[in-house]
Amino acid sequence: MKSSNVLLQADITVDSPIATSAACPGIDRKPAIRSFVPEITMILGYSLIAVPRIILGQELSPLLVLLALLLPLAFTLDLVRRYFDARYHFCSRYVTARQGIFSLVLRQPRVEYCLVRGIRVCQSPLGRLLDYGDVCLDTAATDCSEMRIIGIQDPHALKEMIEERRERLSKEKYGDAAAWRYLEDSQGE
Repeated sequence: MKSSNVLLQADITVDSPIATSAACPGIDRKPAIRSFVPEITMILGYSLIAVPRIILGQELSPLLVLLALLLPLAFTLDLVRRYFDARYHFCSRYVTARQGIFSLVLRQPRVEYCLVRGIRVCQSPLGRLLDYGDVCLDTAATDCSEMRIIGIQDPHALKEMIEERRERLSKEKYGDAAAWRYLEDSQGE
């Protein structure tokens, strides 16, 4: 397993303007580009099939020509929108998400590490191969996941980092003995 320091240094450099903020110095993350491999493959495959037919001058209906040119463009624009649509900020005490930056609905959930009851990593077979996936944070406030960190690179290292911070904050808040009981109860569910 990789350490959380490797995870934090993977996407952000110290000189990056988004590496820290005045309110809460922390780490900003966005979805990994490799999480879009299936969509990129579909766009390239469609372009390689349809565009040469248009260039060679084969008889195609105008509607099919229009679709052949606009469909890859539409998929590419949606891919760019989804890549820039979510940002995750990991502070020392909580994680916040800005989801929907380029969508109609902007959500900004905030979850404190000491309130996290469960952490799940969800990966597809391709995600396991390329090392990306989703991390779901569960709290006692809702039945479903409070926050889903989508398409993140190295999700298991992120899970370890959140668990370490949750453990540290629980020790600070409840003391050593109570923190261990709290963690054992939350992991046993």
